[in-house]
Amino acid sequence: MRRIVPASLATAALAFGLLGIGTGTAQAATASCTTSTLDMGVIVPSTSSYSTDCLLGQGNQSEAVEVLQSALSVCYGQNIASDGVFGPATKSALVAVQRQIGVSADGVYGPNTRNHMKFIKGSISAGDSVCRVY
Repeated sequence: MRRIVPASLATAALAFGLLGIGTGTAQAATASCTTSTLDMGVIVPSTSSYSTDCLLGQGNQSEAVEVLQSALSVCYGQNIASDGVFGPATKSALVAVQRQIGVSADGVYGPNTRNHMKFIKGSISAGDSVCRVY
């Protein structure tokens, strides 16, 4: 059985992070990242249930965006603020990093980008690198 959602409800749901970003089936079923978690030794964006299979895109505003921005800045030298707001500067920085790491440069953070990106490590020893790939 298929459910039809009126465009106005879908737009409101997307604005509040209730629908995934994008139009593909896999993306529509993926939740927005809202917080962060320490996973495999790095701090990564996650959902409130700590799933790292989540999406971030322009318009999102959360702790997860701040974690992404910090990784883009610290690990890749992108000159952006870590303010938790996914605006045009964050999208541009993400596209540049996506090109650098060889994934689809669409400006949307999701599992494929996560699996190829460096993030800030949860603990660092003297002489140790601050970032590593998830």
